[in-house]
Amino acid sequence: MPRPFRPVPDTEPASPGTSPPPLDHEPVERPGPDPDTDGEPLEY
Repeated sequence: MPRPFRPVPDTEPASPGTSPPPLDHEPVERPGPDPDTDGEPLEY
């Protein structure tokens, strides 16, 4: 019995240990050096 057809996604899944491919659109600028922050200014 043949396997059911599965549509191939537009982007290939990233292999472990490899960096994701560059995005087509411009990267979103995140405020602050840490992308995990909520965007609030850091106190020095």
